[in-house]
Amino acid sequence: MKTTHRWALCCALIAACATDPAQPISAVDAPRGDSPRVDAPSMDAMVDQEATVDQPALPDALPDLAPDAPVLPIDYPAIVFVHGNGPAGATDFETMIGRFVGDGWPAERLFARTFDDPRWDCNVDNAAVVSRWVDDLRAASGASRIHIVAHSMGSLSSRYYMRDLGGHSIVHTYVTLGGMHHGLFAPCLSPMGIACTWDELCQDRAFITALNEAPVTPGPARWFSMFGADDAAVPNDSSRLEGADNTAFVGIDHGELLTDEAVYLAIRTALE
Repeated sequence: MKTTHRWALCCALIAACATDPAQPISAVDAPRGDSPRVDAPSMDAMVDQEATVDQPALPDALPDLAPDAPVLPIDYPAIVFVHGNGPAGATDFETMIGRFVGDGWPAERLFARTFDDPRWDCNVDNAAVVSRWVDDLRAASGASRIHIVAHSMGSLSSRYYMRDLGGHSIVHTYVTLGGMHHGLFAPCLSPMGIACTWDELCQDRAFITALNEAPVTPGPARWFSMFGADDAAVPNDSSRLEGADNTAFVGIDHGELLTDEAVYLAIRTALE
């Protein structure tokens, strides 16, 4: 009898051991208090899955880039050129504008006009004209930024626009070439009232004095003053402007500021 019970017990144990040990326990069958078993994916499955991720195709070759080509923004800024006191008027800027166009600047975003009296009205009156030029170019071009480049006497009318007519909040970058920011001595020898141009140019009279009262170079506009170290028409001390980035070009005179290539490259860099 004992042998029969022992044989039955052994058979039961053998049957239990023969049960598949890898058979998962479901959440329902899990013993109370134990967490259900969750099978993690095999390493082979993970490797296979990573291998199916599409990788972006690389181009066969990169485009050739000329190392000396200027890097210009896609949205080219518009530029207003303000000439000085002389019969040539806006044609003073022909060489410079030709270089801008050659570097890819759209011609319709380069604005050069001549004042009604190229030998000069009052700077205050011409400043109102500069304001209209800026507004007209902004509307016509749709450019997100606008700059001013002014030469000689044009620096006084455009600076009055920048400082006193709100241009500093509209114009992104303002560059003067041979600007007479602190006036000249010779016009002071002219009697008062003979011509407003001479009154405004005198270094000791009201126009220049007011133009150089704080704030001299209000923001957010960026201010640059460039001048020739050999300028015999406008002393360098008159061209240096408080709060501006001042640059003197050795061997360059007053007129050459309009045509010299190094000056042009400095202007283009400032405007970019």
